[in-house]
Amino acid sequence: MKVQVKNFVPSFLFLLIILTASVIAQPRPKPPVDANFKHGKIINKLNLDESQKNQFYEITYGHRKKAIDLRAEIRKTKLEINKMMNTGNIDEDKILSLSDKIDDLQGKIMRSKLNTWFAVYKILKPEQQKIWISNFKRFVEMHRPGKFEHHRMGMRGKFGNFFKPKF
Repeated sequence: MKVQVKNFVPSFLFLLIILTASVIAQPRPKPPVDANFKHGKIINKLNLDESQKNQFYEITYGHRKKAIDLRAEIRKTKLEINKMMNTGNIDEDKILSLSDKIDDLQGKIMRSKLNTWFAVYKILKPEQQKIWISNFKRFVEMHRPGKFEHHRMGMRGKFGNFFKPKF
């Protein structure tokens, strides 16, 4: 009986450690991405009335629905390029046209974001518009060209220590 207990306790502890580690290693659940959560802070800052809130949600819902379709189309186009690369059936003109299609779709998403911003701007009162404009300045900063040009492959210089021999 003592032999079974001696084997049971370490086995049980090992199993407990493995289960605990696997539970801890799981990614945290992401909060729900809906208009109420995503835009909650700005809605509170703007102090929208009930009519404005309804208009705001309708405007953002339309954009989100359109963006889902456009992002799905981008993913399908990237998948098509990936299939061509994996099969070895590389057609330069086809890949370039698919790349242009992706650029066009990404441009449509950006135009939709801007149209949404202006549509919301139009339903706001002057004091709310000032807050909305300050929010737009952050949007522009996030999407300005060359924002990530200073980023490099490593922490030190253009290529970091990746290509340097280690002695």
